[in-house]
Amino acid sequence: MKKFFWVLALLLSLSFIGCSSKTNVHVDQSNVPSGESIVPVEKSSSTSGGTVSNPVKGDLEYSLDITYSKSMMKFLIINNSSKDIELVFPNTQTFDFILSKDGNIVFDNYKDNPNVAKFDWETHQLLKANGYINNVGQGYDIWYESLTKKFSDGIYNFEFYSISEILKDVPHLKGQLEIKDGDVNVNSIRLN
Repeated sequence: MKKFFWVLALLLSLSFIGCSSKTNVHVDQSNVPSGESIVPVEKSSSTSGGTVSNPVKGDLEYSLDITYSKSMMKFLIINNSSKDIELVFPNTQTFDFILSKDGNIVFDNYKDNPNVAKFDWETHQLLKANGYINNVGQGYDIWYESLTKKFSDGIYNFEFYSISEILKDVPHLKGQLEIKDGDVNVNSIRLN
């Protein structure tokens, strides 16, 4: 009976591992300008979302999660160092998200989103050490419905970045997305 239990436990654990395996998104390179490449967002086999991380400077990395909700992109700044990092912002703006097409900015989340709090008090955020992720307090959300302007169909470039002084030298997280029939095509989101 003991042997049967262990065999059953092994089979169950192997089936769980198989269920959680990842597959990649097909990347359509036909819309990418010559000389540029795009990195697909890794997709979970059970959802149309995914997560991709991009080391940006030292022990910091930006992460983009579209599994969290089909209604938004969740950007995270992850601190992989052994010490907590405190981010200080001069006001309530902690990040910016910009959409551009053909080199022209068509949407700036801070300027164009009426739901963004714009108060002149100092804001603090703690990035916990060792890759700790708290999706509630740590994430920066871009709700697709907050893209308040009407956009024509096409491929758009996006940038996400923290405006904290301590992260001023950290490269922006850049990528592409497609807008089709006035909506963001979630399956098209890719990082450069």
